[in-house]
Amino acid sequence: ILEDGRERQFFIEHNRLPTEWVLHNTDYLTRIAPAPKMTIYNLALELDFYCMEEEVHIVGACIAFDDRFLRALYKSLGRDVPYHYHVIDVEAMAFSALGLPTMPNLKELREHLGIPGKNEAAHTALSDAREVKLIFDALRVRK
Repeated sequence: ILEDGRERQFFIEHNRLPTEWVLHNTDYLTRIAPAPKMTIYNLALELDFYCMEEEVHIVGACIAFDDRFLRALYKSLGRDVPYHYHVIDVEAMAFSALGLPTMPNLKELREHLGIPGKNEAAHTALSDAREVKLIFDALRVRK
């Protein structure tokens, strides 16, 4: 999800079949399998395009997980990632800014910040990105 609210979802073309866990826990056959896929090279080109204009930070929950995959992808292409090297983890950000006793998850953060609604599709990439954007925006305006 871009800062202006536009959404872009990518499905990467894999060279092996998904495991039984992936098939069961991600609704792979109904949600992911029919979606158009892109190669990792084309994914890198898309990310490059969104990072052209200005210094871009990647924001997420447990963002080190995603950052590791993106860095490996770019390394396999012989390139550096196009985004700022400081990635922003909203869970760590909230833990510190709000003085929470333990590291929160997205559901706990939404409740703590009073963000209405319920994430019906928890743990899909797009729904988690939407959650992260709501939480990040709420943390940024908090004083």
